[in-house]
Amino acid sequence: MACSRCRQCIDSLRPDASPSTELSDASGRGSGCQADLCPFRIQVDGFSGSGPVMFNLTIRNGDAVWQVRRRFRQVRSLHQSLSQTYLARGLPAPPPRATVRSMVFGQNDRPFLQERSRRIQLYLRELTTVIPYVEQCEALYQFLCYLHLPRWRGDRVLVGGGAPPVDPNVVTKLPRALPLEPSEGEEVPDKAAVCVVCQEVMDVKDDIRVLPCKHEFHYKCISNWLTKRNTCCICNGPAVLSAPHFT
Repeated sequence: MACSRCRQCIDSLRPDASPSTELSDASGRGSGCQADLCPFRIQVDGFSGSGPVMFNLTIRNGDAVWQVRRRFRQVRSLHQSLSQTYLARGLPAPPPRATVRSMVFGQNDRPFLQERSRRIQLYLRELTTVIPYVEQCEALYQFLCYLHLPRWRGDRVLVGGGAPPVDPNVVTKLPRALPLEPSEGEEVPDKAAVCVVCQEVMDVKDDIRVLPCKHEFHYKCISNWLTKRNTCCICNGPAVLSAPHFT
């Protein structure tokens, strides 16, 4: 028997279903629903502007919540990018460029844009069931997580982009570094690594936290850093969007 969330997904596909951008409730958790495989939750809150129209997305991942704004052409570009990979055959159909209503009333018709919002939300939710490990898919990761999508400059240098800052509540859940295991017959060695933020040697008694990339920092240093930018100070890669591994 399908869980309540699965039934809601099926009901949303009925021809007589009214447009809705409400998030499914969590009552289906723990019942084997396919949607629970991906920790990302996507909601299209609405749209704004007229040239171009921007769709407002709220993304949830664990304790982290952030908003991004996307154009419809960026949704289509995402689909085109994924279609060139081995995932092509399993991808859901993207929202159509036009409908009968848009051809009669124009692309800025409000009911048409409301329906397009619903279709974008449905497409992205289906996409995350096909690609549940979002962090491992660069195109989808950037689309959902970067406040501003990067673009190519004339000299082919990628500029712009950047993942959102990390919620302070998420930073507190970063795991502590394990003490170094001594070799047989030796004493526990002092931690000689230097925190690259404060340039101080990290002592075994300090509160040292580990990012998913395995780099270690003083908690007070990395917590201040991550609430301003979501990158590791050493490898410059995205540090953490939420803490699904630590909750």
